[in-house]
Amino acid sequence: MKKTLKKIMILVCELMLCQSSFSQMSIKIERLCTYVDDSSEENNAYLNFPIVSCKDSLVIEKINTFLQLSELNLLKGKEKKHIFERVFQEGDNNSIAQGKVVMNYNLLSNTKNNFSFKLDETYQWATIEYWVAYYNFNPQNGDIYYWQEFFDDTNRKKFIDIVSPLLVDLVNKYIRIDTNINVEANDIDTINKKESRFFYNQKEIKTDSLNFVISTPKYMLNLEGSIFLYDKDTIENPFNTPADTFYINPQLQYSFIDTIMNNKSYIIAKPLKDSTIDTNIYDGRMEYIKDFSNELTNCFYFTKDSIYFDIFNDLDKHIRCDFDTTIVGVPIEKIKHLLNDYGYSAMINGKDLEKFSSNSERQLYKATTNKGKEFYFTYCKTYYVEYEKKQYYYGLLIMKDKGTFYDLSDGVEENGMIVFDFEDEDNKNKGKFALKREGDKVSGIKTKKNNKQQFSFLGKKM
Repeated sequence: MKKTLKKIMILVCELMLCQSSFSQMSIKIERLCTYVDDSSEENNAYLNFPIVSCKDSLVIEKINTFLQLSELNLLKGKEKKHIFERVFQEGDNNSIAQGKVVMNYNLLSNTKNNFSFKLDETYQWATIEYWVAYYNFNPQNGDIYYWQEFFDDTNRKKFIDIVSPLLVDLVNKYIRIDTNINVEANDIDTINKKESRFFYNQKEIKTDSLNFVISTPKYMLNLEGSIFLYDKDTIENPFNTPADTFYINPQLQYSFIDTIMNNKSYIIAKPLKDSTIDTNIYDGRMEYIKDFSNELTNCFYFTKDSIYFDIFNDLDKHIRCDFDTTIVGVPIEKIKHLLNDYGYSAMINGKDLEKFSSNSERQLYKATTNKGKEFYFTYCKTYYVEYEKKQYYYGLLIMKDKGTFYDLSDGVEENGMIVFDFEDEDNKNKGKFALKREGDKVSGIKTKKNNKQQFSFLGKKM
């Protein structure tokens, strides 16, 4: 009988690279820490994670600590069983494996200018989520690269204008829109034959009454039928909307039509007699096109020849499988005239690269409390809430001595500081963490739940 394979393997990687530029690489993959569990289909897990080394001890500390904090919530050497134990929980006879069940490492570039790799990750819980994570490091000082910093404001817009049409073409190629709304609402056979998608205007649709039909393939909704009627006299209104207003938008897929997008079907909303409805079509591509026209995507990497952008994470998970590729590339030769000194050094000649320091907040910081305890943290902007007029932040923190991990959640700006909820690994609130950044220096205080100060701290970007 085949025994369960469940072990930790340390794979020592001797990188045999033939490209001449790689002979000048400064980062080495010391080993891949790998966890494998194939005991059952539900508990399948394959996780591998790089540990890097180089001649510069500070660069080693910066890259390894940032990656381990960001991806594992744990520092190597502080684990009890293996380094994945905080992001992956093994299953048993009564439960499935939970957390990150897949983490595949892919080296993309390793030169004196750039160390880039990709992680393909899958998270399993009540549902399954999957994403890609790209990391690009300056191997001369350990900073994380962000493409936005390679251009001044004017040339950044010119660069976006070059890349944006490529992303738009990619979206247009794989998301097809059908603007024909003259199909009879109850013509299920015709609906089932359609292979394209459309949405109505995402804004509210006002009607004389709430009489209209949402029709989808019947097997998607229930066993009895496929037509849903709602009017102002209907008691059962799952959306709790006013009698004269109904909203049709892509968020419907998260309620009762979860799998429609994945099956290349679509929604038809057709007014019944004595009703009027705004039949403006909401083009499912436009949200993506709008985003890519302003800021592209944060998932990128570059090699000695080209810079690449990947829209995988930007797409709804139900349509990702429709794309043969989610990556576009632009030759560096085509955009080199737009680069600032930092960008030119990083992407082309490597001159004085160790002297360039990233201004992005998402770097690694090291601080010391007034009680002499050292810790690492990182943070970044997450989302902006328009009606609150608030920018939110998120961060991660880990104590150096014991490796205790904390979430810095729901950060908002207050009195010149960013104030976070301070939560332990069990999501229990442990008070507030407030920080102030001035250039590369950081300072702040940690308070308990009763608002009493627990410690103050001083630190800097590493």
